[in-house]
Amino acid sequence: MENIRLERKKSKLTQKQLAEKLGVSDSTLSYWERGDFEPDSESLLKLANIFDVTVDYLLGRNRFGNTPELSENEIKFALLGDDENAEKQWAEVKQFVRFIKLRDTNGF
Repeated sequence: MENIRLERKKSKLTQKQLAEKLGVSDSTLSYWERGDFEPDSESLLKLANIFDVTVDYLLGRNRFGNTPELSENEIKFALLGDDENAEKQWAEVKQFVRFIKLRDTNGF
C-alpha cells in the first residue's frame, strides 16, 4: 500500500512513530507499506484520520473521492522524495515531459 508509505514520509514520521500512534508494531506497518498484508478497517480509519485522506486513497484509489488524478506535488514526492536535489530533478522531469509532448505533437 504505497500511499501509506507516501503519506507517512510526507508527514515526516518514521515507521516506528506511526506504528506507535496506531498501536501496532513497526513490522506490521512495514508489511502494510510493502503490500504484504492489508490493515484492518479500524487501522485504515485511524490512518485516514492521521493523514487527513480517504480510506479509498489509502487503498490505492484516489485521495479526494472523485478526483482520480494526483497533484503535481504528490507525483513529485512519489518520484523524487524530499531530498535536497528534488527541485532540480523535478525541473528535469518536467522538461522531459514537455519534450515528449512536443515530439508526439510533431510526429517525430
